[in-house]
Amino acid sequence: MQPQSSQESSERSVLEALEDRRCRRILHELYREPATAREISRACDIPLSTTYRKLKLLQETSLVETATRIREDGSHAREYSVTFDRVVVDLEGERGFTTRLATGDDCA
Repeated sequence: MQPQSSQESSERSVLEALEDRRCRRILHELYREPATAREISRACDIPLSTTYRKLKLLQETSLVETATRIREDGSHAREYSVTFDRVVVDLEGERGFTTRLATGDDCA
C-alpha cells in the first residue's frame, strides 16, 4: 500500500467532513449566513464544545473560513462562513478522485 500524498489526504478529509452529519448541519446553517460558534450551536442544536471541534475540522479542510465580527460594545467575536458554493468530485481512473471547492462562475 502506497502512502497518501498530502493532496490525497486533504481530498479525503473534505469527503470525511462532508460525511459527518453535524458538519453538514453546520455548513447548511453557514450557507444561509455567516455566524458565530454560539449562534451555530444554538441553530443546529449541537453542544458548543462539539461545534468548536467541527468548526476546526471544517477550517482545516478549507470548507469554512473566519473573520472578526466587530461589535459596538467592543466584545468582538469570531464569525464563520463557507468558502464555496459547490464541492466538485471528479473520478480519475486508477488514482481515485479529486475534490475542488467551486465558487461563483466556477460552479458551472
